[in-house]
Order: sequence, then structure tokens, then C-alpha cells
Amino acid sequence: MLLAIDTSSRYAGVSLCDDGTPLISQSWHSSRNHTKELTPAIQHILKTTAINLSDLEGICVALGPGGFSALRVGLSVAKGFALALKLPLFGITTLEAEAFHYRSLGRPVCSLLSVGRGEVAYSIFNIDECIRQPEIKAPDEIPVLAPENTVFCGEGLNECQNRLELNLGEHQLIAEYSGTTTRLNALATIGEGRRKIDDPDNAATLQPLYLRSPSISTPNPPRKIKL
Repeated sequence: MLLAIDTSSRYAGVSLCDDGTPLISQSWHSSRNHTKELTPAIQHILKTTAINLSDLEGICVALGPGGFSALRVGLSVAKGFALALKLPLFGITTLEAEAFHYRSLGRPVCSLLSVGRGEVAYSIFNIDECIRQPEIKAPDEIPVLAPENTVFCGEGLNECQNRLELNLGEHQLIAEYSGTTTRLNALATIGEGRRKIDDPDNAATLQPLYLRSPSISTPNPPRKIKL
């Protein structure tokens, strides 16, 4: 039994998966309230399925890319469960989870996530491996960088599909976005595969995937006080 946690985008979610079979999932639109929303959601799916923490065999967590605070909340909660319950922890990039269900098509798969400023994070996979590591680009630049028969997928399509289509190749395809639940199930399925071959991450050192520095403004100089 695996618990999957995803706080990498505005659509957060949690799910339980038993030997690769999804049992229950809960997803929601989060307005930067992951800290308040995540633990109650986990408690809800455990209570609904009458599953105890002692039944869990591992924790899966989406590593991003995504929002800085949101990713840290998800990873902190996942680490807390893994360390407290002495369970293996499996960190999986959100782009890998987005691409998972399309890789069996036998074509390159490019998964997309919106990262703001009119840009998207993307990565390209074939059936066996990642063939282009995650990076940030403008949507209309990506089709030129992808193989000619690539399938494009992921939550990022919700905001960038029109711009992506500007340079879409003749044999490139855009998949219909399948929703957060599909990504959660993929997260758990990938984690289950790694659990079976005993391939966990180090819970003490696992870090989120950030592709740009945080937007922190320079503080104003202190005002002089006249006495």
C-alpha cells in the first residue's frame, strides 16, 4: 500500500494505491494553502478506506518542478511520514508522472507544466528513459526541440496549447489533458515499481526540483528617522 502526495501545482492531490491498483484519490484546487489542506486530505482518504498508517508500505512524492513553498510542504509531509513510520520514500518528478501513461505508445512524449511568466517546464521521454532533461522554455520554442513524432501532454497544455500549436510539426500530436487523478495514479505506479526493486530515495537528503531561483525582491533600505 503506497501513499502518493502531489503539491507541485495549483491542483494538489493525494491517493492510495495497492500493488499498482488505485484505491482512492482526492484532488483540489489549492490557492497557496497546501500547508492547511494536505494533512486533512491524507487523513480523509485513510479514514474513508479504513486503512491505518501501519498498512502503508511506502510514500511517493512529486518533486516538481513547481511552486517553491508548495513543493516544500509536500516533501516535508512525505519525509515526516517516511521517517516516523520507517517507510521507503520515492521522489518522482512531476514531468515523469505526467508522461507515464503515454510512454507505452512507442513515441517520444513531452510533458509540460506551467511555471508562470508565459513559460513552461518540459521534459522529453521515450519508452525507456528521459531523453531531454527538464528545463524552461517559451511554449512555441518546444516543438522545434522535440522529435518529429512527439506526443505533447500535461497540465501545462491548459495554458499554452495555442502557443504550442504555432510551431507544431506535421507528425506531432497534442494529447487531451487527463487531469490530476491520472498524474497521481502514475506517481503511485512508478513508486510501486521502484518499491518492488528496492530503489528508494534517501529521505534525509531528497530535495525538490527547482528550475529557477525564487522571486525574492531586494528589500528597501531602512528609512532614516529624524529625531
